[in-house]
Amino acid sequence: MSQDPEKVARELRSEERRAIIWLSYFGIAVALRIWFESSIIIGQKPFVNFFCNSPCPHLTVYVVDALNVLILFWFLYTICILLYFSEDWFHSKRGRQVREVFRRFANFFMFAYPVLGGAFILISAFSFLLPDSLQSPYWILAIYGLTAVGIQLLELVTGERHTLRNVGEGVADGFKVTTELVIEGLLPILEKLVKRISGGKLPPRLISLQQKVKRLLASRRRRPKIRYWQRKKS
Repeated sequence: MSQDPEKVARELRSEERRAIIWLSYFGIAVALRIWFESSIIIGQKPFVNFFCNSPCPHLTVYVVDALNVLILFWFLYTICILLYFSEDWFHSKRGRQVREVFRRFANFFMFAYPVLGGAFILISAFSFLLPDSLQSPYWILAIYGLTAVGIQLLELVTGERHTLRNVGEGVADGFKVTTELVIEGLLPILEKLVKRISGGKLPPRLISLQQKVKRLLASRRRRPKIRYWQRKKS
């Protein structure tokens, strides 16, 4: 499927402007890392406490460690965006597809650590302000939110949409298929059990139950066992 040339040119201009701004941030991060090197040499570890200092409960974030991970992610961004801008290297149709892949990875490395890392720091720091009784529900909601954000970031790479909803639908559909297969396996066992218990002399209730089982088995045999996949294909 061919891409709209105007759309491609617009994306290229947008990425160029975004790259100029983001590379300036990358330079600032590297400069801060070099500046903190003197503190490391004398045995200090610069840190920031969220949201308050002792004796208030807080989360301590070591600046140098955070900068190291941030610089790594943004360095990978510079490599990917450089390859995306290399039209002279990837000028064929296949090459344009490769450049698009690098663009998606560049966007992922640009946002992944600041968004996920920043969200995790804020969520963790706020948890220190909550009582113990609220910790479990708070972290359940927090993990769900972080997972949703992580999936959104992965969609930058895959180009897919509504991944979380599709995963939920897939799990629900899989549970439905599993339930149908279990029922199909239990119905013949139930019929044999009724015959064994009755010993040839069926009480009225067992007769009624046996008839219901037979009707169910008969209705199931007239249809494909895994009906769900047949419906999905149609």
